[in-house]
Amino acid sequence: MVRTNVVLLGSGYPPTQKNFRRKLTKSLRSKKINPVTMEAKMRKKDYSSLISEFNKILGMYKKKLIVALFTKRGVHDAVYFELGFIAHKYGAGLKKMLLILVDDTIKHKKISRYLTRGLYLKANINFFDSSKNADRLDKPQNIILQFISSNL
Repeated sequence: MVRTNVVLLGSGYPPTQKNFRRKLTKSLRSKKINPVTMEAKMRKKDYSSLISEFNKILGMYKKKLIVALFTKRGVHDAVYFELGFIAHKYGAGLKKMLLILVDDTIKHKKISRYLTRGLYLKANINFFDSSKNADRLDKPQNIILQFISSNL
């Protein structure tokens, strides 16, 4: 069986958000999923080649799911950039490979119209509730696993 590759995009700031992604990565590995993050794949902290490194990471895996995480406490500027890059790169094929997970506690006004009105037609957007425990992994993990079993 080929392991499913999941490219996880999400806020790296504040550090608790990067830790959330690390915990989710570890949890997905235990489910026989191959999670991929930018910080794990980049060879060096050379931000002048960030776009080429990101493109190279996306090209490493033919069969992949791209998951963008929008958490309540995260700063999401880079995630919007990455989503724009992905939308340009994959175009019409985006719906089969992009899953956007948004914390239910985020006010819709804090989410860009690009996400809610532009990409909404091309992506699968799901909301998860972390209000009781911001470190809970079960909701986003279950949404990812369900998407994989239905689409990949």
